[in-house]
Amino acid sequence: MTLFNFTIGNYRSIAGKKILSLEPAVITDFPQNVIQKSNYKWLSSAAIYGANASGKSNLLHAMSIMKQIVVESFDKRSVNELPYDPFLLNTTTPQEPTFYEIEFLVENIKF
Repeated sequence: MTLFNFTIGNYRSIAGKKILSLEPAVITDFPQNVIQKSNYKWLSSAAIYGANASGKSNLLHAMSIMKQIVVESFDKRSVNELPYDPFLLNTTTPQEPTFYEIEFLVENIKF
């Protein structure tokens, strides 16, 4: 499986939707860092950087939580509530759902 994009919204310190994209930009400075298979291209690695308390750890934690939700969804015996940790610094987001989305490639099919 190859990850193209991970999108998160209304999660911890992330109010609006934010995207971690592994799709290459139009810039062609480092072609050795781009992998191509069929009609798809993606970066071989990515760096997440920013100021302290800018949401880097929360982005990674959101990826982990989404994985947990997907893996546990196959357990039909589970009746636990889904993890929910919304952005709390305004009056509307605590009542709205958290948003997770991934785009990935499996056997030359993008989902």
